[in-house]
Amino acid sequence: MNRKPERVLEVESGAWDRMRALSREGYPEEVCGVLLGEVTPRKATEVISVRNVHQVSRRSRFEVDPLEYQKIEREADERGRMVLGFYHSHPDHPAVPSQTDAAYAAGWPDYSFVIVTVARGKTAGFRSWRWSETQGVFLEESVIRRAV
Repeated sequence: MNRKPERVLEVESGAWDRMRALSREGYPEEVCGVLLGEVTPRKATEVISVRNVHQVSRRSRFEVDPLEYQKIEREADERGRMVLGFYHSHPDHPAVPSQTDAAYAAGWPDYSFVIVTVARGKTAGFRSWRWSETQGVFLEESVIRRAV
């Protein structure tokens, strides 16, 4: 029986800890950032925090400044790193993608979308998803924390 390989995102412990810390520090607003690393195997080695520029509600939405993203992408490329995706927090909400997250992810099918739940100022969940263009939904990917 041929099975499609499971989607896996490895996250180095420093990047993992940074996402969690930044998510706590930004509470009660959503915080966001960019994941950098290696594609094979898919491993996030670095987290770049970015400003949440959403104009309406940073408590329940995130938006990355396109110019800031382009700069990060260019600098990552110069250093031999790849952008693997984004992370953002869900204050007092499960680490499950919202409809807004789905609308944002539709243009980034190969990217990981890590969501960190922050409940009353403490991290309470950590999950990663990738957008499936063919199915039009998020598919969860396994997250493995790797010590460095």
